[in-house]
Formats: sequence, structure tokens, C-alpha cells
Amino acid sequence: MLPHTPIGKWAHNLLAHDGYHVGQIILLRKLQGSWPARRSFE
Repeated sequence: MLPHTPIGKWAHNLLAHDGYHVGQIILLRKLQGSWPARRSFE
């Protein structure tokens, strides 16, 4: 858990912001059909 300090709040906001945009990218790629249905982790 992040501390309730200015740096902790900053880090939390940064992670939330980046997570939001990652979700947007995934959604857009799925809508345009460029997101693979199955991923290989070999």
C-alpha cells in the first residue's frame, strides 16, 4: 500500500492515469480488430 504522503499520492495518481490509458488502448485495438484473440507466452 502506498503511503499517504505527497509522493505516495503522486505515485497512485500516476498508476491510475497510466492504467486508464492502457485500458483505452486495449479497447480501441479490440474495436479495430488488431488485438489478438489468444496470446502466446512462449
